[in-house]
Amino acid sequence: PLHSQPVQGALLAVTGRREALACLTALCGAGCLARLVPSLNPIGDRAAALLSRLCVGGVYSTIFLYSAELFPTSIRSSSVGVCSVLSRFGTMLVPFLSPTSLPPASSALRSSCTLATKAFASLMVSSAAVALLALPETKGTALPACLAEL
Repeated sequence: PLHSQPVQGALLAVTGRREALACLTALCGAGCLARLVPSLNPIGDRAAALLSRLCVGGVYSTIFLYSAELFPTSIRSSSVGVCSVLSRFGTMLVPFLSPTSLPPASSALRSSCTLATKAFASLMVSSAAVALLALPETKGTALPACLAEL
């Protein structure tokens, strides 16, 4: 997404792919968690939502860049395709988890959406930790040509 490219570009220039992915993912999770604070005023709620949207756009772009650099040439296109398909499943699920798309009278359903938002935010923060600790850095390294180079 165009709105997240300056932030993503600045992060990728200063840090590596792994650190940028972890930072953007953690900020997205923090923005989701901030929206769950009941005392947050409407402006703070909108700011947290926009922060999450900005960061998830950067995460999306960084994942495509990172996955293209991570996989060897022999399986690169298939691997990027699988990553793309899995990311589209997540995109399709989001409207069903949004509490703003529910009618005002459905408080039980709204509380289950709040639980889903907490689960999503927890998943984002934990995947940031996995990205930072488990994935290799690809910035400045040669792209692998075959599986034996991994």
